[in-house]
Amino acid sequence: MEWENVSPVALIVAAIGAGGLGVFFRDLVDVFLKLRDGLSAREKNRKIDIVQQRDQALKREQIAWQERDVEAAKRRRMEEHASELRRQLIEAGITPPDYPVIEKTMPASEVRRIIKESEENDS
Repeated sequence: MEWENVSPVALIVAAIGAGGLGVFFRDLVDVFLKLRDGLSAREKNRKIDIVQQRDQALKREQIAWQERDVEAAKRRRMEEHASELRRQLIEAGITPPDYPVIEKTMPASEVRRIIKESEENDS
């Protein structure tokens, strides 16, 4: 075969056909597989991320409910204990003091700050 008789157009078409056709078919198969699955790879990863975020949120919610239940049980025990002490005072003939005014009590954040400072001073 002589190179003088080969047309440049034929060489270009042959090069595009040989290299480009393989890439074209590979991309076509890739698109077909994505269409068959109904999701692109990026959408599939996004779906997995959303499911993981949902599972984490549900776990945090469950933990919050458990903590709430524990705190409610502690509060009920404290209320029952205070009620029992008040009843014992009345049975002993002692007039119990008035209930504390909640607005005048120390806020929980202040109590936490004082406890934290005392722990730091002890260290």
